[in-house]
Amino acid sequence: MCGLSRIVFNGIDAASGAYLYPSTTVEELGHRVLESQFDPDPHLDELAQRTARDARSFGVAYPSSADDLAEAGWAIVTAAEAAADAVAALEPLTSLRHDQTGRLFKVFTGGAGLRPGESKDAWLGRHGMGPGDAEPDKVPYYVLLVGGPEEIPFRFQYELDVHYAVGRLAFGSLDDYARYAHAVVTAEATTRQASSSLALFAPEHPDDPATHLSATALAGPLGDQVRTAAKRGCSLKRALADAATKQQLCEFVSGAQAPDLLFTATHGIGFPAGHDQQREQQGALLCQDWPGPRAWGHRPLEDRFYFTAADVPDHAESLPTIMFAFACFGAGTPVDNDFRQLRPARSRKLAPRPFVARLPQRLLAHPAGQTLAFIGHVDRAWECSFSAPEAGPQRGVFVSTIASILDGRRVGHALEFFNSRYAGIGSSLANLLETYARQRKKPPRDELAEKLIATNDARNYMLLGDPAVRLSTSITPRD
Repeated sequence: MCGLSRIVFNGIDAASGAYLYPSTTVEELGHRVLESQFDPDPHLDELAQRTARDARSFGVAYPSSADDLAEAGWAIVTAAEAAADAVAALEPLTSLRHDQTGRLFKVFTGGAGLRPGESKDAWLGRHGMGPGDAEPDKVPYYVLLVGGPEEIPFRFQYELDVHYAVGRLAFGSLDDYARYAHAVVTAEATTRQASSSLALFAPEHPDDPATHLSATALAGPLGDQVRTAAKRGCSLKRALADAATKQQLCEFVSGAQAPDLLFTATHGIGFPAGHDQQREQQGALLCQDWPGPRAWGHRPLEDRFYFTAADVPDHAESLPTIMFAFACFGAGTPVDNDFRQLRPARSRKLAPRPFVARLPQRLLAHPAGQTLAFIGHVDRAWECSFSAPEAGPQRGVFVSTIASILDGRRVGHALEFFNSRYAGIGSSLANLLETYARQRKKPPRDELAEKLIATNDARNYMLLGDPAVRLSTSITPRD
């Protein structure tokens, strides 16, 4: 929780039952930041440019429309050394996008793909693009990365996403890629109902300030605000606090009437680096079944408390079309701690290798073929996402993103609200550092810690799936 005198963090270590990061104060965090030989990220300058750009446009360069693929374009990108098998398995999807985009369809593979160690700026530069809005005739606005974070680093996706709508597919088998491609093609050929459905899931564990805040300040009010903001009719189901059981989440994910969009706000499960369950269960969603930190104590969690990829049955009755999980490690885990200033050097490694979380992989490649996109967080998720110092709850980006998805906006474009927030927070951090650099002073510890955490937190939201997918192609206004 950013902005409070005592900070309690999201995420539970399943191996010990403790919080992934112990409670601390803003002053303590600031002290650790300044002791860590903090160096500003040069990417902050681009965030400042994005903030200035937002006053003029929102996405692809004017006069192109981000909603029209024939104007915005669509591209697929692999690592330069990647085999062509995965792209070949996606042929039904790439063929569809080629038909929709025409000359603005591009494939960046082989020598045109991302080279080992290549930065986002260097890759764009090889294709005639500098910083700024997407120019689709050079690099299309919608970009699908194909490959895991060992081939295409998470950082490349974070940074490219500032000006582009970027998604990622990373599966362990060619059949999974083929199943996902078939799901998208089938969905776009299917006529949808005029109304949409939203389900909200948020436990509130006893003696747990983190989930108390996420349930009451984020998920609780979110549904009514989304229904007010959305232009289409929207049915709403809630499972909050005591109702947010694992059985209820099973119903939302694979029951007879899974929603169009499922939003969850939970603790994400973590494990020590290299733990034998880390790859399969990291990022799993902790449900109300866990009795809370005081009652449970520091004991390993039992899997009956949390929802994993293994809890999604092969013969699911239905699946959510889009899932948005506010949870630590919900989308994936890097090797290095993105909040490295907050831990001593010996514990900065989060995993032996970076990986995409198993739950979104399971949903996107499910035999039922109904989940088209998963929005989640890489590394830890913090309450800075929806709570600001002195200002209190800040749900605007969640409301705008979810409402626009329900109204039929392409998911990658809907996430521009999050990209804009990231740019604004990063720009504020850059201004803070510049101001104190001119004065040859160190910034206040608490302010630096808050802005650094908030910037990294805002950056780490990630889309898994094709960024051009959407719930429908038409919007039916309410009466």
